[in-house]
Amino acid sequence: MKKQMIFILGGILILAMVGAGAAYRVLQEQYKPETDTGSQNESVNTAPDFTVQDDAGQAVRLSDFSGKPMVVNFWATWCGPCKSELPAFEAAYHAYKDEVGFMMVNLTDGQRETVESVKAFIDQNGYSFPVYYDTEYSASQAYGVYSVPLTVFIDADGTIQNAQIGAMSADVLEGYLQELTGG
Repeated sequence: MKKQMIFILGGILILAMVGAGAAYRVLQEQYKPETDTGSQNESVNTAPDFTVQDDAGQAVRLSDFSGKPMVVNFWATWCGPCKSELPAFEAAYHAYKDEVGFMMVNLTDGQRETVESVKAFIDQNGYSFPVYYDTEYSASQAYGVYSVPLTVFIDADGTIQNAQIGAMSADVLEGYLQELTGG
């Protein structure tokens, strides 16, 4: 009985590993980073530009916010750690919105995550920070997003100052914002 259980558990583990490998290959193809077409003189830390949609379906580029420090957060409603940090982002948005631009970039795949379902989630939770929809994978490809949440802190000159993979507490987010604003 014990040997049988070990074989069953081993089989399940092998199937899980094969499934995870297959899922990784599919996601890797879907979120393949774009090739750098910029000048060789550009800094490695220059924030790549991207285009996403706003609530009205209009195209918005990161470069539209040029000259202002930016916080770009990649997230999804199916991601527990993403949802856990959203209240901290809501509070930070209200505290810093005059000094810092916020782009809460939802990984909108059109199946598991749709514009309509995300809007309903935002309304249901009373969030007011600006949400953008990465329906064409422009943002996630530009930043090579392979795990969410991912938050990128960009100074007013367009240089990436910091990046955080994984959920942040309000205190950690505050520390990054203080550093970004020189406060």
